[in-house]
Amino acid sequence: MISELQERLVAELRPVARAASPPRALALWLACSALAVAAATLAVGPLRPGALQALVAVPRFALDCALGALAAGAGMLAALRLSTPGADPRGAALRAALVAQGLWIALHLWGLVDPALPAAAPAVARSCASDVPLYALAPMGLALLLLRRRAALERFPAAFAAALASAALPALAMQLGCVYEPQHALALHLAPALAFAAVGGAVGSRLLPRL
Repeated sequence: MISELQERLVAELRPVARAASPPRALALWLACSALAVAAATLAVGPLRPGALQALVAVPRFALDCALGALAAGAGMLAALRLSTPGADPRGAALRAALVAQGLWIALHLWGLVDPALPAAAPAVARSCASDVPLYALAPMGLALLLLRRRAALERFPAAFAAALASAALPALAMQLGCVYEPQHALALHLAPALAFAAVGGAVGSRLLPRL
């Protein structure tokens, strides 16, 4: 009887493709997501005049953008590690992602007192408060596809980290395409990104398979 059960179970086995390592999956996500967000941003209009030059000429603005990119990369890496059993048993990757996001916010708060750049208007008007969550949908969708191929034992932290990373990319894009003003960025770029992370974590956790 046991032998028949074993044979039946073996017969029903199907090969499963091995999930990509967290670094490889992160590279794929970053490349595709950055391209999608850049395309959506440029479809509305060109970047803010002087934004790319400021990346080279103003170190604090370059740091601002670097922290935004770091927040996105660290968030997605945390999501991937949280979805790989044993890869991040103490949640260090998630803490690192939250630190990166916190440093980015802190730099904007510093800008309220001492802006890195003079206030500058964009080339075209942007509805950034709605664009940030809208542009984050494609990165979040890809993130969930990658996470579903893994084994997220703690679904909400993994989905939250993915949503935090997904929203960081369009928030960063708005730093280059929208008006430059720290108060504006905090209220209409970063606040919607954090709201997306909370909602995306709740919704995304329900879309990940239960283990």
